[in-house]
Amino acid sequence: MFHIEKLTTQCGIGATPAVEDVSFCVLPHRPLGVLGQGGSGKSALAAALAGLLPLACGNIRVESADSEALDVRVLPEGPVCWPGSAQQLWETLRATCVAPENCAAWRSQYNGPMDRLPLDDARLELLRMLIALRPGLLVIDEPTLNTVESIRAWRRELRVAAETGLRLVLLSRHEIMLAACCEDLVILFDGRVVAQGAFSVLAPGALAMAQQRYGA
Repeated sequence: MFHIEKLTTQCGIGATPAVEDVSFCVLPHRPLGVLGQGGSGKSALAAALAGLLPLACGNIRVESADSEALDVRVLPEGPVCWPGSAQQLWETLRATCVAPENCAAWRSQYNGPMDRLPLDDARLELLRMLIALRPGLLVIDEPTLNTVESIRAWRRELRVAAETGLRLVLLSRHEIMLAACCEDLVILFDGRVVAQGAFSVLAPGALAMAQQRYGA
C-alpha cells in the first residue's frame, strides 16, 4: 500500500499552495482515480509525486512486507514531459525496456519514432513502457483522449497492469473515463481532497454510465 500523507507544496510569500494537506492510499489491484477540474491541483499533485515540485510538508511511504523501494513513475499530461520532451522520455524508456529482463514484459510492437504517432497512440506506447518497468507507483495525468475506442484501449492496458498488483493513480477531469478504469476515487478541489472512497459509493451514476458505454 502506498500512503500519501498531508502533501503540501511550497509556495511564494502570501500565495496559496497548489496542493495542500492531501492524503490518500493507493492499493494494489485497485486503480485510484483523482477527479478535478482545471486548476484543482491535479498536475501539481503529479509533479509533487514525481519529486519535481518541492514540498512544504508531507511524505510518501510504502507499506509492504518486503523492503520495497519507493519507486514512483509519472506520465505527465500532453506531449511535453518534465524535465524534457516526450521524445526524450520515449528514448530513455526504450533504452530501459529493451533490456533482456524487461523485453518480455513490454508487449508493444511499435519501434518507430514517437513523433510519427498520433498523440494518444504515443501516450499509450509510453504507458506500456512505464508498466514494463514495474514501478512501485505509476501516476498518469489526463490519460487519454475522451473517445470510446481510446478509453477501451487504455482500460485494457490498465486492467492487465492492475491484475499483476501494480499500483495506479489516474488524474483527470473526466469522471466517466475514471469510472471506466478505476475502483477508487479521490475528488480534488482547490488543491484539497474534498471526498474519497469507492467509485460505487461516491459516483454510482458515473460508474453505471461507464459500464453502459464501455462494458463491465
